[in-house]
Amino acid sequence: MSSPSSLLPLETVDTCIVGADPGGLSLAMGLAAAGTSVAVVLPPGGGLTLQDLALRLAVLRTATAGDASGTWSDVKRRITAAVGSQAVNGAPRRLASAGIRVIEGTATFTGPRSLAAGGRAVEARRFVLALGSAPRLPAVPGLDAVPVLTPDTVWDLDALPVHLAVVGGDAAALTLAQGVRRLGARVTLFAPENLLPGHDPDMAAALRDRLLTDGVTLFEQARVTGLERRDEGIVLTASRGGEDGALAASHVLASAGRLPALDGLDLEAAGVTHGPAGIAVDGALATANRRILAIGEASDPAADAGLSERQAALLAPHILLRRAVRAGDLLPIRSVATSPALVEIGSGEAEARRRDPRCRVLRLPIGESPAAHVGGSPEGHVKLIVSAKGRLLGAAILAAEAPAIAAPIALAMGKGLGVHDLAAIQLPYPGVSDIGKRTALAYFSNRLSNPWIRRTIRLLRWLG
Repeated sequence: MSSPSSLLPLETVDTCIVGADPGGLSLAMGLAAAGTSVAVVLPPGGGLTLQDLALRLAVLRTATAGDASGTWSDVKRRITAAVGSQAVNGAPRRLASAGIRVIEGTATFTGPRSLAAGGRAVEARRFVLALGSAPRLPAVPGLDAVPVLTPDTVWDLDALPVHLAVVGGDAAALTLAQGVRRLGARVTLFAPENLLPGHDPDMAAALRDRLLTDGVTLFEQARVTGLERRDEGIVLTASRGGEDGALAASHVLASAGRLPALDGLDLEAAGVTHGPAGIAVDGALATANRRILAIGEASDPAADAGLSERQAALLAPHILLRRAVRAGDLLPIRSVATSPALVEIGSGEAEARRRDPRCRVLRLPIGESPAAHVGGSPEGHVKLIVSAKGRLLGAAILAAEAPAIAAPIALAMGKGLGVHDLAAIQLPYPGVSDIGKRTALAYFSNRLSNPWIRRTIRLLRWLG
């Protein structure tokens, strides 16, 4: 008997991209431009990706930063405009105009080299999973009995909450807590650990102070033990340090990371191994089935919003020219869209010290940059981690313009350049990005205090 998929109209292509992740779509455009046949399977409604969430959080930050006096309605209008402008890039019409076969529907693998979607069967030499994701909810008794918002659904609210209780201490939790508080709501945040676990502790401490200054009520190391709907609102019970307490809020938002959207794919039929952390891939982004690759959130729920596009840039020459893929060479980049914003690149301080106990940490306040005093904000600082031989190992930037400051640092690190290259970079004046250069110059200021260098200087002076 024929399988159901064998009765469907058949599409045969070189590469099939599954999902609406921007990295997968940019890969599809590149492969099509090179003359190969490409199909893209778009989930119903397009699916929500990490980039979609990052864009929303960035809009919230911009609308509430500094002297901004936006409202919840203003934020929603800006998000609609921003999302609409980006949606054009992944619109089926634009993909089709590039010669890409667009299939809209839920993809289900029917074998190691085939899937069914949108009433069609697809066979391909290779598949690339570029999937969206869904919020991971914490295990809290009563969670399923009350309406709980997530970083994906909070934007559906028509009005600003009166009192928002945030359960979580990750980047999205902090951004939403600060933004909603700055719009005028009362906000209480319960973090099961310290704020921003896995991020630079110094920067996390500075952001803790900023949230407290903004009026957010914080409870760290607090475990929410129950949720219950009552007349006064949604009541949270929590435990911290052996003490129990209760709080009533108008709305509850839970932010506990994300999970890849794997439902319905039937990865077992394709021979793809997966687990709670997503799809298992090797250093070349290949799954247990070598014909199926996975990028972005599909294989790493903790991926940063731009990772899939950086991975796509590696896969294009691999697919077209058989170049080796070394995904491990890509820089880890972590961002928090608070105000000030936090960007971390490469290794953290603890990891760097394990790799090189003689590494040095350079710090400089943002206020050392003249540009910070010209319409900017002097709040925050830059931290560079440099190996004993002058190689850039990591960086952490806390500043209003953190992404702009991070750009030349990320370029230097990605190219394997040293601290001397960053110190020599030529930038316009005044420019906020020069704070990275100024921090790098501190490396050489410290070296000039070396006794041997000072003796050499004195000798050269004596020689005239």
